[in-house]
Amino acid sequence: MSQRILIVQTAWLGDNILTTPLVANVSSAGEVDVLTIPRWADVYNGNPSVSTVIPFDKNGSDRGLLGLWRTARVLHNRHYDVALIAQRWWRSAMLAKMAKIPVRIGFEISVAKHLYTSSVPYDKSLHESHRLLELARPLVTTLQPVLPQLFPENRHFATAETILKHAGWRENEKIVAIAPTSAWQTKRYPFFDKVAELLARRGFFIVSVGANDDYETCFSSVSTLGNGKYAVLIGEELLTAAAAISIADVLIANDSGAGHIASAVRTPVVSVFGPTVPEQGFAPLGRRNTIVQLDLNCRPCSAHGGKKCPYGHHRCMTEIAPDEIVKAVIKTLEAK
Repeated sequence: MSQRILIVQTAWLGDNILTTPLVANVSSAGEVDVLTIPRWADVYNGNPSVSTVIPFDKNGSDRGLLGLWRTARVLHNRHYDVALIAQRWWRSAMLAKMAKIPVRIGFEISVAKHLYTSSVPYDKSLHESHRLLELARPLVTTLQPVLPQLFPENRHFATAETILKHAGWRENEKIVAIAPTSAWQTKRYPFFDKVAELLARRGFFIVSVGANDDYETCFSSVSTLGNGKYAVLIGEELLTAAAAISIADVLIANDSGAGHIASAVRTPVVSVFGPTVPEQGFAPLGRRNTIVQLDLNCRPCSAHGGKKCPYGHHRCMTEIAPDEIVKAVIKTLEAK
């Protein structure tokens, strides 16, 4: 019998993108809605497996107990049968409990697991996308580990192409997209400007991609290249950024959400890992992706990076030569 299913995912951009395989799998069991923060609604907009995206502004208008109660009332009135709780914190579990959703499935390592009706293992040896997929196991007989997917529309591609062409891109030029930012300072590779210069000398058009508050970092990474050699795509809709990355031949990114955007539109990624490591389960998925990292005893020093290097040297990033990243880009483009 078809069920009404709610997926609760209010974490970071990458976490939401890595939730889309769960969405695809569980849609066979019923109608799927997703609750997420407004900033990441575009991750699910246009997805044929999603019926409704419900915004939960946990750090804004819905913060605090009043916001939690108000959102829980909205969820209760939608009469869900099942909640799959992807984030492992109190607030997500409380929402599902307060909404009186009868079946609440989360991870057994969650601090709020006593608010669930059942729980599933969180296997740290798996990729995060596959860990999230385990939430569907009580509902779906056979799980399919598909790649993440975003769904930019024609208007998003039109906007992206207009920005690129206005900046001087010609359709016969290969594009390297760069995403030089991260929410965590220690995960930011400091020499994107040098990488951009080396690639521009090889004839690549460079597009620097980021959010509104990333302008200074994104612009400084390409500002020395000269007119007609680069574009800066800042503050556009998430799916417009996804369209631009889709048009690009390759993306260079830190361990951040941008790499997962590229994975979700099937653009190969060169990922620069510093304080974190791919074995933690958050590397972009895809066949043609490349990891650039150093073998240091101090790595990983964190589950998600931090504001400053705990050892005071930040060698994991500063000792990666720009030329090594360029070599990885060329190798990735030559791979079939």
